[in-house]
Amino acid sequence: MGLTNKKMLLTLLSLCASTYLSADDSMVLSIGATSNHASYSYPGAESKTKGYGTIATLSKPVYNGWIGTGIIGYSSNNTDIDANSRHSDVDVTTLGLAASKYIGHGRNVSFSALYGKTAIDSSEIVSGNPASDSIDVNSWIFSGGLTQAIPQTFEGAMALSAMVTTINNKTQSYTNASGTAVGRSTYDISYLTVGAKQTWNTQGYTPYVSLQYNVSNEAFTTQTGDKTYFRWGTGVNKDLSKDMIVGLSFSKIFGKDYSSGDSLGFNLIKKF
Repeated sequence: MGLTNKKMLLTLLSLCASTYLSADDSMVLSIGATSNHASYSYPGAESKTKGYGTIATLSKPVYNGWIGTGIIGYSSNNTDIDANSRHSDVDVTTLGLAASKYIGHGRNVSFSALYGKTAIDSSEIVSGNPASDSIDVNSWIFSGGLTQAIPQTFEGAMALSAMVTTINNKTQSYTNASGTAVGRSTYDISYLTVGAKQTWNTQGYTPYVSLQYNVSNEAFTTQTGDKTYFRWGTGVNKDLSKDMIVGLSFSKIFGKDYSSGDSLGFNLIKKF
């Protein structure tokens, strides 16, 4: 789930940068940070997660109206599982590229390819004794989507979006905390995200609200049948100058049977 949430953040920030610079050939730097909290209530595997994420994107027009974006991100989360006093430190490093283009009539298309490296170091109590294990996961994330802007007569804008994402996770072989060898495994998941975002322009401030619906071919969270969920968000951006924007955001996941989460974010966009 962590990689899925991170992917959404990467895409949103890169699209934000692309929109901001579309009028000229400037380069745009976007920097973002988030604080995350999540809980998991599946019987016998209850857990809580907290952590943070950082991301930087650099965007510039490259060819025939296409805007290219380089992406680098890092997140660190701590998970505590009640059943066996298991504690996990999860570190994710992400690198990727994205491209977007305005194709007319208020429409924008975007594509991205990301590579993620996840390191999970865990400790727990096994038969009354402390034990530990380490797991490495390599992930490839591909997405493509379309955004449709809807004209409005007042000082605001609405956008509808649809995006398809495919994630391929490969877990390397390891020895678990009980001393049992675990072989390599692969887990693939594809999902569709549809959403709407309403933005208002008021004296240099740009508040917004958004809602996304996600539906997948596999469970988003292992051990559950959760193949759908909603994400609600709100935030505000402030124009500090003609070349700089800062923003705050909050989002919350709901509609899952066994898990929920929220995220508080800050972002800075600078045009050069």
